Amino acid sequence: MPTPSEAIRAIAYGHIAGVGEARARRELCSPRAGALLSGVARACLPRVRALGAGPAGDCALVTVLLHYALSAAAIPSHRKVAVRGREVDIVVPDARTLAAAPARALVVCVPEDASARGAEAAAEAASRILPRENVAVALCPSARGVGVEAYSVEDGTLGGVLGRARAHLASTGGGRLGVLGAAAGPEQRADVHR
Repeated sequence: MPTPSEAIRAIAYGHIAGVGEARARRELCSPRAGALLSGVARACLPRVRALGAGPAGDCALVTVLLHYALSAAAIPSHRKVAVRGREVDIVVPDARTLAAAPARALVVCVPEDASARGAEAAAEAASRILPRENVAVALCPSARGVGVEAYSVEDGTLGGVLGRARAHLASTGGGRLGVLGAAAGPEQRADVHR
């Protein structure tokens, strides 16, 4: 019998397969990326909640979808990394940038406590290692009443995380991919903003 996390992953990837893997990847690299991600999230949410996994299930859905979308959209990121003794859910472009030049990184928190208080606490913890304006929170429940930059499945705004990540990369010049974490050389200048 699959664990709740495996079942949630199966729900998300099953829905993506229904959309069509090639179409999903193509759209996640286009200006329609946010709409696709938000649509998939909203379609999966009732099935995930029917599993009875509670807030952990919501958190797992958001995490699975963001990991998939960031990879498919070729947005450089690291997941579940420890920086200065703090665990970070998602950092764009990478943990090395966050450690060396925090103002050039964007952190996306996926708090299990998705209440306004939980979201704000997660953002506060992340803002101890980088500027607060570089912190976003991704939730399943509505983000209304949350006093930090938040994206929500229920509000249909989760897909905005992709646009936020692209805008951050464009503003910091961090939109170049390197091989194995090395700085991109002239032969490796794949622009991830297209």
